[in-house]
Amino acid sequence: INRHELEKKIKLWIDLEAQSDGPFEIVYEFINDREEKFARWIVMANAVHEKFQFSMNDEIAWHEFKKPLNESRISLLTTAGVRHKSDKPFITDCENTDSSHRMLSKNSSNKDFAIDHLHYDHRQADQDINCVFPIDALHVLHQEGVIGSVANHHFGLMGCISNTDLLIKKTIPEIMNTLVEDSVDCVVLTPG
Repeated sequence: INRHELEKKIKLWIDLEAQSDGPFEIVYEFINDREEKFARWIVMANAVHEKFQFSMNDEIAWHEFKKPLNESRISLLTTAGVRHKSDKPFITDCENTDSSHRMLSKNSSNKDFAIDHLHYDHRQADQDINCVFPIDALHVLHQEGVIGSVANHHFGLMGCISNTDLLIKKTIPEIMNTLVEDSVDCVVLTPG
């Protein structure tokens, strides 16, 4: 599906939702279940979050690895609301939109982390942070020679960001600068 078709479908869903007095239903043939779930999520997010802005990238900046994985430096970035217990907690109200990030050390242990996110059940991750931030697995991959090295810096963000302006204009450039300074070759993204 191209961007124009997707935007047309999203607008149709939002317009129909606004006109509906009862439970939202639509007679529309989606290409697949994933497309329908995405459209329902967009409608729900738009209805629930006053500041929600759907944004879509026209181009995905795919880059091929320039060196083998076993020579590459890897960093983690999670949107699961992970931070060090000593860090300032994330704002959990989506309308206030916490677009900030927390630097996560590669040498921290499970007991050093906290999770602030309210939009998923993180009881298991509270017991083992590796459920959402697989830092121990990254170290094992390094010890086994699968990856070249573990980056010095990793990143925790919130996943409930209804207004992405600060994320795009401030947070992402800050993270990118840190990744470049740390000579990171690849970033593994993990959701909550």
